[in-house]
Amino acid sequence: VNFQCSDTMAGIIMARRFYGCKMAGFSLPATEHSTVTSWSKDGEVDAFRNMLEKFPNGLVGVVCDSYDIWNSCEKILGEQLKELIEDRGKRGVGPLVVRPDSGDPSTVVVRVLDILGSKFGTVTNTKGYKLLPPYLR
Repeated sequence: VNFQCSDTMAGIIMARRFYGCKMAGFSLPATEHSTVTSWSKDGEVDAFRNMLEKFPNGLVGVVCDSYDIWNSCEKILGEQLKELIEDRGKRGVGPLVVRPDSGDPSTVVVRVLDILGSKFGTVTNTKGYKLLPPYLR
């Protein structure tokens, strides 16, 4: 779970005021529910592909729960767009940030990580935690 990027101006202002942060968060190119649904359910893969191709370098985020988060993670990201996502890693240009924006975080986030791990692989760090590849967050 990553809270580095945020478009919540009130939160950034409060972090500056109370914690003395010069910049507590920054924005990144990302989909939102309306930008995904405007492509229609059958066009969801095209919406994600469009983001990856229009922003080939740097962080880019996709909201994966506009229709069916499990299908988005397993089939769309993990199969249909897998090569495009892995290419970001080969080029070292910045990760794809997968955003599960609804549901119970304690279950949804864990299942999303499990699905992505099964599709893209994981490594285990020295503390015993599984990590996704560096091109996927």
